[in-house]
Amino acid sequence: AFDGVVPGPLIQAKYGEPVLVRYHNHLPSVKIPQAYGIAEVTTHLHNGHTPSESDGNPVNYFNSINDPNAINPNGFKDQHYPNVKAGYTKRGDLVGDPTEALGSMWYHDHHMDFTAQNVYKGMFGCYNMFDELDTGEEGAGLKLPCKDCDIPIFFHDALFDSTCQTVFDLFNLDGILGDRFLANGVIQPHFEVKKCRYRFRLYAPGPSRWWEWSLWDGTNFLPFWQISTDGNLLPNAVQVTSVRIAVAERVDIIVDFSKIKASRIY
Repeated sequence: AFDGVVPGPLIQAKYGEPVLVRYHNHLPSVKIPQAYGIAEVTTHLHNGHTPSESDGNPVNYFNSINDPNAINPNGFKDQHYPNVKAGYTKRGDLVGDPTEALGSMWYHDHHMDFTAQNVYKGMFGCYNMFDELDTGEEGAGLKLPCKDCDIPIFFHDALFDSTCQTVFDLFNLDGILGDRFLANGVIQPHFEVKKCRYRFRLYAPGPSRWWEWSLWDGTNFLPFWQISTDGNLLPNAVQVTSVRIAVAERVDIIVDFSKIKASRIY
């Protein structure tokens, strides 16, 4: 995993302010047999408008520091994220087309033939972008919930063996479905909320399962507001009682807990 945590470190950035990330590979040597996955890394910022040399091309992977070579003796790679919207070159500015603004993005390993296996092992994290509308600041722009009330949740599933190690079926190239459901790497998690509005960024890192989410108070399905699809804000918020996404997709929802009387929501 990135920094040994699932999901990896939350990166928050602003449009027009570039970011440079240095990825260090401290995974074991590729000479050490693994049940699945590979200890080489190429990191892709999913949906980011990124220069080709920093885009995490599947064959642009680099070695671990435990496998030093003459080209990369220290086992790291720098990637430059300019944080611009699509169309900025055509427009001749460093801003880009405002309709192409993406808020909820994520980064993940992208190694040729090993992407699903490495992501399943935990190599993914959250990358949030902000601008003049989606500001990340209290009371500014669209006044969306922010800071402690802006919660990314990665939903994934896993299979475990008798020693509680994850299992991956290398003979099933159509994908694998787990029997344990995890949110941010935790089985059967819970989250204490305040009586206010929350923004939940819902992610499905994969490798195979489609997800549909609802809020259930034990008697009824509760309405909430959908504000984005795959990182793009919708023209208007839409009130719904469920949202469905496939692998690598995202959706942002707003839940106002001040209007919910139940003490526990599923």
